Formats: sequence, structure tokens, C-alpha cells
Amino acid sequence: MTASKSNITRRNLLALAGAAAGCRLGSTFADTDPNKPFKNPLEQAKVVWHMATLEATGADSLTLQANGAKTVTVGQKLEGAEYAESLKRGGDGFVAVFSNVPPNDYVLGTSPNGQQGWLSIGAPQAKDLRPEAAAASLYIRTFLQEPDSCGTLLFSDSIALAVHQSGLAEAFLGQKTVEGATFREVPLGIIERGKWLDLVIRIDRRQLDFFCNGVLRNSIPLGKEMGIPFESELAIGSFLGAPGGWKRHSHGLSNAKIDTIALWDRSLTDAQVAFLSGLADVRPRAKSPADQAIVAYNRFYDASESKDLDLCHRLERSMREFMRQDPTRPIYHLTAPIGWIYDPCGAFQFQGKYHVSTYHNIYAVLRLNGLDHYVSDDLVHWQMWPRGPIADTQVDVGGIWLSNHLIDDKGLPNVIYCAWGADGEERGIRARSHDGMISFTDKKVVLPDFHDGHPWKEGDTWYAITMRRVRGKIQEDPEIVLFSSTDLDHWAERGVVFRPSEYLDKDKNVGGMEFPYLFFLGDKAVLMAGCMPAGVFYWIGRFDRKSFKFIPDDPQGLRVDYANPFHCFNPSTVDAKGPNGAPRRIIMAMETRPRGSLQGLPWNGVHAMPRVLTLDGNRLRQDPLPEFETLRGQVHSLKNTRVTPETSGYLKLRGDALEIRAEFENQGASRFGVKVRLSRDGKTFVKVFYDAKTGEYGVDGNIARSLAFLAVSYPDLGRGPSYIPNGKPVQMRIFLDKALIETFVNGQPCTTSVEDTNPLNDGLDLFSEEGAAMCTRLDIWEMRSSF
Repeated sequence: MTASKSNITRRNLLALAGAAAGCRLGSTFADTDPNKPFKNPLEQAKVVWHMATLEATGADSLTLQANGAKTVTVGQKLEGAEYAESLKRGGDGFVAVFSNVPPNDYVLGTSPNGQQGWLSIGAPQAKDLRPEAAAASLYIRTFLQEPDSCGTLLFSDSIALAVHQSGLAEAFLGQKTVEGATFREVPLGIIERGKWLDLVIRIDRRQLDFFCNGVLRNSIPLGKEMGIPFESELAIGSFLGAPGGWKRHSHGLSNAKIDTIALWDRSLTDAQVAFLSGLADVRPRAKSPADQAIVAYNRFYDASESKDLDLCHRLERSMREFMRQDPTRPIYHLTAPIGWIYDPCGAFQFQGKYHVSTYHNIYAVLRLNGLDHYVSDDLVHWQMWPRGPIADTQVDVGGIWLSNHLIDDKGLPNVIYCAWGADGEERGIRARSHDGMISFTDKKVVLPDFHDGHPWKEGDTWYAITMRRVRGKIQEDPEIVLFSSTDLDHWAERGVVFRPSEYLDKDKNVGGMEFPYLFFLGDKAVLMAGCMPAGVFYWIGRFDRKSFKFIPDDPQGLRVDYANPFHCFNPSTVDAKGPNGAPRRIIMAMETRPRGSLQGLPWNGVHAMPRVLTLDGNRLRQDPLPEFETLRGQVHSLKNTRVTPETSGYLKLRGDALEIRAEFENQGASRFGVKVRLSRDGKTFVKVFYDAKTGEYGVDGNIARSLAFLAVSYPDLGRGPSYIPNGKPVQMRIFLDKALIETFVNGQPCTTSVEDTNPLNDGLDLFSEEGAAMCTRLDIWEMRSSF
């Protein structure tokens, strides 16, 4: 399509639009100068795609390419009123239809069987569409089908627009920082499905305005100007990760139509926004409570940039006050105020405060993210500190992953983290804090090939372990590698510490060993790693400091948790609150499956309770921190209650935020224990059980038994050995927090979540099978919120 032919077509369509509207465009829509004839803003755009063909209006070099599965149809003609409405806005009545399957993997955003298609232009062509000044505008006219249409409308290296599964519209914006530039995630507002939407993002230096169907939904101050963090292709209908090795098309646009997409390197006027929305003028909208929470979320970004601790705390409280209205959201476990909480990285104690970090993200988890930072005085009550480090330099702009802290020889807190750079390479980066861990600067690549890892010091030597990676992909036969350094800047490889294939049964199928940790309890060394997809395993043994080899006592290894197969954990926090002031090692972990949304604002994941980690013979035990007893409210107790099969109604108390301590003596039962999350009709429940025949304990009921993003079924999920001698009393500790269940028997944990989150299913009871059991002691505490 030539430029001249394109302009003629546009004028003809505008004439049709004026006739359809029953008015003259020049007199109805005024630009900034009332005496100047109104111009269709699409004629002034850097690029316009109308979707009749893959060609851009007036730009032959910007022809789109169809990619992936054949799930995108270009050139479908609208009919009737839809056709007229398209013309009214300067469209041509043709659309692209995206029939991608919604993601079955809410972490990686991939669709089943690769059923994802998108449109794109290459990075060299897309580079010409970057804003040339401190202003830009984006217009997309789209139809999102009910009930589950979602995905990425447009992705480029300067601006992107996507719709979360919850209905939250989000922008991604290249923005300058002190260190360079980052790809900032900007929630905009909740939008509807089942109707045509005229979406406009308008940026004018330090402010972003978001319009939906001519209504100003949000105005977001921007502390810094736009910037370009990396070079990327432009994609319509797909989200990209970082460049190079971590580049992946995901979060495809599902069950949607696109009429028009246009980009400008200037800020549109209100009149132009109104025209694109088919209106005479734009309209403001009173902010809802959800809108106010979105404002707080965006303000937190700038408060982080300015390192304003007090403002960060106030904004976090306002977000949590809104989100606490969700009756399914945990109240005494750590969650993100809005969005994901993920791997517990950077777990550390410094100057009496406990720190833990996690990946900052709502929409595109594990893409282009920096770190959120939580701080606590007691490991129970947490506050958000300013975000950081953030992905804003050429060595980490693709995303920051696992981090761990240390104190250097000058007494300064340091962090060594894994990140993807603009070139697609993965590195270990060291940064330092000069303000008590509020911020980290002085970024420096110190380990060129580093995938997660943990540093520690012995004598005058620093050590760090990491999982070996080959060409950016996890090996089928992974290995843990050791490095050493005397100055934290220059590291030498010392060899392979451990290779699981030399020890594990072949059917264990370990495809990776992420988050490796080597630490010491008494005279024993403990090696712990996330063995994908099997879960977290640990080995107890010895560490040969001459050969730098870890030699396990038992080659098979043991699970860290019997019910939580995910491989994200962190055992690196040590304080002096053990017996008689001895060191106390604390392990943190996460559970990805609890999730929900409130009025369109999503939350995902939860951090398990921090636990004391101790050596118990040839195994580890985990016990809940005594600090959580401060959350106990009213207690309800029973003693010496005989429990028999097919009998119910032992407990009248109801609740879904509880601590339960139960002690049983077996009187012939094959299984016995406690029912939680019992429905009113008694038909659905979750059992915390002890199996007298096998000596196992676990959690059985409507628990989530698989993780979609691993595509792995765990038939034994939810049960494991209790190590209780036959005939001895069985003591259970159960922490119930909405959909999350954490259980402990003899220091062995099962952490899981339930699929049924109905708040009415909050009953409790005791049970036994094939014989009686005596509940000698039962204490149930109502738990208060930790926020």
C-alpha cells in the first residue's frame, strides 16, 4: 500500500465517519487551536495498523509478520453497527482475530500445545517507532470476549499494554532511572470484557494518562522520563521476556479482536482522544477503592526511587487495607499487597532486622523484574521497604532472580544476585548498600556464568555455589559448582561439589538443581537444592575442603516438604535466638497455589511461615517459630476425647485462621486426625492424618495435587514419614490460614493449599478410621492478622 493511496483511503473513511455521526468533523472536534480545522489523529501517527492487511498505513517497511500457530486471522470484516463504529473512529471496519487458548500456566504464561500466534515486526524496524521526545501516545481498539479473554495487546521496547486474567489493564513503560533505564510495570485500571474498548495511553513528560472509552481512568505521575532499556521486536498479541537467551513469547492474546493500533511520539489532545473513542469530549471518573489502590501501587514506585521509607509504609498499608476485604486471602502469612510473591530470596538478618526479597511482578512473572523487599523485627510482622535492586542496567535489565546477602570486610551489606542482561547472558552481579540495606548501588559483574547461588565466608576466603548451566538451558544432568574469592570481585572455579546423577535413583528425573545451599549444623554439612521437578531435596553428609566435594551419608536425599513440590526456598537466615543464645538457622519457603483477586486486583502466592531448622539424627526437622504465638487470640481446649469411626460433631468451633495443637493416642485406629475446612453439609473437608499402618502422616482432601507450569502429577503428594516410633503419642501442629494449610508432625512438614476457597467451609472436626483413637489434648487458637 503506497502512502498516497493510504491518505486517500483515510479521507474517504473520514467522510463516511462524519456521515455516520451526522455532523461535520471540523466543527465538532476542536484541536488545541479552536480556529484550526480538526485533523484525524491517525493521520499524524508514526504508525497505524488497521488489520485489513498486515501492512501499516503509509509505511511499507512496517508490514507485520504472522508467527506461531495459525490462531490469528487478519482481515475479518465487521458488520452492521460494529462496522459503522470502526469507521467513526477512523478505522476501516476490518479486524484481526486472536483465538489463542488462554494460558494454562499462570506463571510462565504459555498456552497448551503451543497454541499461540502473534504478529510482529523486527527490532530494526521497531526501533524507528520509539518516542523521539519525552511524550508518546498509544491507541488500541479491541474487543475482549467474556469471560476469560486476556493477554498482551502490544509489546515493544518502549511501551506495552496488556490485560491480566483478572481484568486489570497494565502498561509496561521504558523509564529512566539513576543507573540507566528499566521496563516498569504500571497497573492502569480494571476494564470490562464483552464490549469494544477504545484504550489510550498518553504520556507527556512526567505523567501518564489512561483512557478507556473516553473516560480518564487514571493519571499516574512519572518520577523520571521515558527511556529505552533494551532493543526488541514489536509484537502484537504476545509478551516477550528479555533479549537473547531468555527471550520467550508468552501471555498470548486470547479470544479477542483488534481493530486499530496506532503509535505517536507526542501527547494526544483531549479532543483527539475523544475522537478515537467516538465521543464529542472526554470524561473524568470518580476513583473507586480499587482505583485508589492502583494509585498507591504506582506511587510506591516513585517512593522507592526516592528511598522514602515512611511514604512506602503508608502506601503499603493503604493497599493492604483494601485487599484485606478478600475473605480468601491469608491474614498471618506474608503476601504481596498486590500481585505476586515468589521465591524468598535475600533472606538475611542485619542490625536486628530480618530481610527477605521476592520478584516484583503482577502480570509477566519471571520477566524483566526487579526485587520487592520486606523487613521485619520478629519474622511475623512485615513491612515493605523500597524496591531493590531493580533491573535497570545493561547487565540485569532482563530480570533479577535469586539474591543472597553478605557483610563484606568493610562491614557493608552486599548482595550477589543472578540476572539476565540486555545481551541475553546470565551473570552473577555484586552490589553494595551504603544506607543500611535501603538501597543497593555499585553494581559489578563478578561471576560471568552464574545461575542462582549462595555465598559464605570461611576464614579469609569467600565461597559461592551455583548450578551449572549450558548455553542458557538447564542440563538434564545438572551439577553444583563451587567458586572461591578473597575480595568478592575475582572468583576462581574450584570444581563440582555435587552431581545428583551419581547418587539419586534414575527414576527421580532431576532436570535442575536451582537455589543450591551448603551450610553446617553441628559437625554435619547439609546440601539443599530445588531439584526440578521433584521438589526440594536435602542431603546430610560432610564437605571435603581439600577436594571441594560434598559426600552424602545417604545418597538418595530427603524431601524438605512432603506436600509442596515447588523448588523455591531459602535457609540462609541465622540469628542468635537458639537455646542459650546459640545460632538459630531459619528456613523460608513459598507456596505458589493460593491466589485470588478483589475487584480486579490480583494477588498470587504466599510465603510459608519461617521455621527453625535443626539436625535430628540423620534428618532435618522444622518447627514453627515461637514468635508466631504472639498472634494467638482466644483459645478453645478439649481433653481426653475418644474418637470413633463414622462419628462426627466433636467440635462446634468454626474458623479458617487458626493454630491447632492436637495430641492422640491410638486405640486401634488405622488412621486418625483432624478435619479442617469442613463444609456445612459435611461432604467436603481436608484431613490432617496419621497412618498407623505405615507410620506416615500427611494432608488429604481437596488439595491441589499438581502444578500446571511443571505439568507433573505427584501421586504421593501430601504424605511422608513421621519417624514416630510405633505406639508413641502423635502430636500435630496445624496452621490454617484461609486456603493455606501448614502442618507439622515430629518436625516433618506438609505445606499445601486447597482448591476450595469457599469462606463458608470453615468447620472443624476429629476423625478416626477402622478403630478408635483418644485425643488426649486439643488446643485451638484463633489467630490475629500480622498486618
